[in-house]
Amino acid sequence: KAYHALTDALTADGVNFTHNLIAVTNMPDSAAGLGIAWGTGSNIWAKSSSFNLRQIGYDISTGTGWVVAAHPIPGPESAIGVDNVNGFAATIGTSESPQNLPIYDVTVAGGASISSIIDREFFPSNNANGNATGAVAFDVAGGRIFALDSNNGILALNYAPRVYVSPTANGAIVTWTGPGVLRAASVVTGPYVDVSISSPYTNTASGAQFYSVRR
Repeated sequence: KAYHALTDALTADGVNFTHNLIAVTNMPDSAAGLGIAWGTGSNIWAKSSSFNLRQIGYDISTGTGWVVAAHPIPGPESAIGVDNVNGFAATIGTSESPQNLPIYDVTVAGGASISSIIDREFFPSNNANGNATGAVAFDVAGGRIFALDSNNGILALNYAPRVYVSPTANGAIVTWTGPGVLRAASVVTGPYVDVSISSPYTNTASGAQFYSVRR
């Protein structure tokens, strides 16, 4: 089957738009009915109730698209948002009880699944959302997530970015991709001590060091 998605539109006056229709192969009909998010380059993310989260590549010059990867995220989750810098995806469990916002690591081998949830936050109410509608937006530079679950309100959350460690001859260069305070400990169980608020950080400790970022 082919699923046709409106992925690109041009306008000269801000009122009238000319669209480009993309025919996506190897993808079920309606699999992008409730959630669309931009990826990196010529990629988008798509989700709908009862369907997996899919990453879709496309060629605007030929009007064709294809499924790059499918992630077995539960069907009751629909609206999505994606942080392409850190490799996080957030969805809304519109048919789950209580209504919640799970955050997934989409960089894991085999694709994101229930086992790759890194956090789950709950909406302030648990009302039925019969149309499974909502919206999720990442503010990557600000380290924030905003989520709307129809009939259940809005969540606004801070989140910590990933930490990257690049070994050097005398230690390591530690970087992170958003606002936060770098913490370090000599053992993985801590205690962790704040060491820097600015990325990158150069570690010159002679022994083992473990890092995390707090918000």
